[in-house]
Amino acid sequence: MSEFTPDISDTLFIWSMLEKAKEGTNPYGENVAEVYVKHLLPHKLEASNPHDVWKLAGRNLHTVLNNFCTLNGVKANINGQEVGDWLDNFEIMHKCDVLIYKSQSEAIVKKVLSKLIISKVKQKPRSKNVRRR
Repeated sequence: MSEFTPDISDTLFIWSMLEKAKEGTNPYGENVAEVYVKHLLPHKLEASNPHDVWKLAGRNLHTVLNNFCTLNGVKANINGQEVGDWLDNFEIMHKCDVLIYKSQSEAIVKKVLSKLIISKVKQKPRSKNVRRR
């Protein structure tokens, strides 16, 4: 382990949140995992520049997500962007939300369907005595 590697228990915690998101059972948001920067950094990290620390968190998250996605045959999305090399320079200051999905089209379909279902549930049934124009 290097001085830049997060603690194994923190990495396993993130992995378990990603597993729950993959299964659609994450308590935070079904297929969304909430990842905090503290779980992406070693416990005893000394750095003079906070931007370097936040970028290290981004690189560590990139490594974890690449391995998770490869092993599980899924994709991940952070803030509307599919995980890629851009994450190596991404500064995670507090937390980020990670969407796990099987394919982009499936994620879009699920989102649209869930919005439709919610809107149907919120609509009040029309009274039979009301005239339509």
